[in-house]
Amino acid sequence: MLKPFAFLMIPKLLGFLLRIYQKLDKPGLDRRVYLTTKRKAGDVAVATFPYSDNVNTVTGEIHFSETEDKKVTCSGQMNSGFQNTHPDNFDYVIVDKDDKIVKDLTEKLSSVIEITVPGTAPFTYEFTDFSIDEIVGNWFVVRRRSYVEAGKAPIKKA
Repeated sequence: MLKPFAFLMIPKLLGFLLRIYQKLDKPGLDRRVYLTTKRKAGDVAVATFPYSDNVNTVTGEIHFSETEDKKVTCSGQMNSGFQNTHPDNFDYVIVDKDDKIVKDLTEKLSSVIEITVPGTAPFTYEFTDFSIDEIVGNWFVVRRRSYVEAGKAPIKKA
């Protein structure tokens, strides 16, 4: 004999099964498109360059935040790692664990980052071509144009 409260569990069970079904791969869908199109306003990620006594190593922090209008605002400031004020001497890229470039942000960030040796002034830029979920788990890298790594920081969801 079923207890009277057992009927109250049926909606919860159906909801649980529905969530499992939604997570299953659906035939005919390109999984990459399915995963990269989801955006959640309010998602935040951070790349923190650890402190270093070496003035040639990048220190500072970069923040990424998803906005209501499906943009990612990138803001931050670097305190060291920049020996000269020529923006063309630096690359800003997001790489995966194998150091393959996921996103090259150089052209866009070079237009807003003002270098004040040994670091940068605070900066902000809005991107429209990626989401927070696409960059979390990768690395934000600042390189000198000679492809020498000046700093590397993991991008983590905040």
